[in-house]
Amino acid sequence: MPAKAQTPRRKIPSLDALLRSEPGQRAAETFGRALLKRTLTQTLDVVRAGAARGIDPPEDDVIMARAVGLASSAATGLNPVINATGVVLHTGLGRAPLPDRAAKAAVRAGRGYTDLEIDRVTGARGRRTSRAELILTALTGAEGALVVNNGAAGLLLSLAALARGECDLAGFHVADALPRAAAAAAALGRWLDPRKHTLIHFVARQQGLIARPGARTLLGQGLFVMTIDQGPDTERYQGVTAIEGETLALCAEQYFAQSEQTPTRVRLAVGQADEGEGPQWRAGGVLIQHIAEDAARGSTEEAWVRTQAFFETIGED
Repeated sequence: MPAKAQTPRRKIPSLDALLRSEPGQRAAETFGRALLKRTLTQTLDVVRAGAARGIDPPEDDVIMARAVGLASSAATGLNPVINATGVVLHTGLGRAPLPDRAAKAAVRAGRGYTDLEIDRVTGARGRRTSRAELILTALTGAEGALVVNNGAAGLLLSLAALARGECDLAGFHVADALPRAAAAAAALGRWLDPRKHTLIHFVARQQGLIARPGARTLLGQGLFVMTIDQGPDTERYQGVTAIEGETLALCAEQYFAQSEQTPTRVRLAVGQADEGEGPQWRAGGVLIQHIAEDAARGSTEEAWVRTQAFFETIGED
């Protein structure tokens, strides 16, 4: 009888056999047996998954080479690269390089103990940010400064201070991944008053400033009046609200929030366009509204948060 064909899974070498092989012993001496065992296990998991789909496993030397590559990458640490992305503060590339003076200071501090959070006069525990805050207030003339060690903490604390009226300006940066952008949009809606605060975008990576006071500084006290036309089969009507917020779009949002109690987002833009007949001024805008859930639609909250996240990527151009 002909020999039964060997299945792909039976062709995979065992972890112990790879570790006892000559290449495995040399790699274990270089990187340590524990690290090599972990990377071999990860590599074999991938190979077994392929075998389950009918893919023949690679040769033993190839499996070992993949595992040694993973071990080498982990053991040697970070490698210098050239940042050609055009993004100066690139999180994936370690943010911004430190100046030589700052790097040397970090090395000196890391070689021994320092009085990071100890008041040397009283012996009590102090604040690790006190030195940086003193320098920041001296350089800027501000009454106070806030130092945090990550962007999430900075966003939370600056929004809290802005909502309490303790500062006039708050900056933040949120990566352009949709879940984070949606979370940021939801956070702004919970923390801030649209009559007092507005989001000012700089680039499409969800980076910007939240500033106050609003448009009343430029336009003075008065009323914002708009005519709403919903189509040929409906009657037009007017909306009137006070001039509040940083932009006329926020005035419109305030009208819908107060008069119709419908969560609404408005974006307006004006600029010059030249289509061959000379520059001409044009204006345009977009409006989105949150439609309440019902038995047919179900919950609309998640869709509203996602739509607002996309809405925040719209620029004036």
